Amino acid sequence: MELIITKKELDRLKAMEGEARGAGIKNNIEFVIHREGPEAVQKIEKEMETAGYPIKYKELKATKFYPLAAEAILLLVIGRIFNYQDDDFKEMGRYGAKSSLITRLFMKYFVSFNKFVSKPPEMWSKYFTRGNISIKEFSEEKKCSIVRIENFNLSKHHCCLLSGFLSALLEMMIKHKVKCRETRCTFEGDDYHEFVLEW
Repeated sequence: MELIITKKELDRLKAMEGEARGAGIKNNIEFVIHREGPEAVQKIEKEMETAGYPIKYKELKATKFYPLAAEAILLLVIGRIFNYQDDDFKEMGRYGAKSSLITRLFMKYFVSFNKFVSKPPEMWSKYFTRGNISIKEFSEEKKCSIVRIENFNLSKHHCCLLSGFLSALLEMMIKHKVKCRETRCTFEGDDYHEFVLEW
């Protein structure tokens, strides 16, 4: 069977080190089911098996760690099968922020802006064994926050997913619409990812 991902793409993604919780992978698939219907699962599983990373949606464990490469390949597979663009992956991130068990557990700590600034690194380590996140700026007066993610080069799809995730996470705390844009990106030659959130 011909793979919808090129060998070059697959080789790069397979070389990734680190792991990701099944919660994020499961949320991504659940978003697709929500948008495309339950029959989407079979298409995804078929392509993932061909790529050498078989995923059975019903067997995914939210708290178990899976290869980071599996999540990266999954996003690429979803993008190719369903022709998802940047805005679709942003919506996927928003969906994940609102439905993730890990996010819901951490939201009880986000009762103040100071807590929002201090908790993301801890939250990140619950999801991933690679990379780190930091809040470089948080200003209630300017209604702006700058979030930096380092040592993490998953894919452009994941950049969009993170943009949606971060905006939804902050919205849940401040109860106000948040816009998020990526101003620095390793896939554009920068040393890290940086996101500006404004409300």
